[in-house]
Amino acid sequence: MTNPFVVAETYTKDNAGNWLLMSTTYTRIAIDYDDYHI
Repeated sequence: MTNPFVVAETYTKDNAGNWLLMSTTYTRIAIDYDDYHI
């Protein structure tokens, strides 16, 4: 089963209108997900 938390490239806009890469955050969640075997 593919881990649903793994996202290659996901961008979000902050309040200043800057584009931020969020893949690092999702990758960290994926690591925690694998560690705890939810």
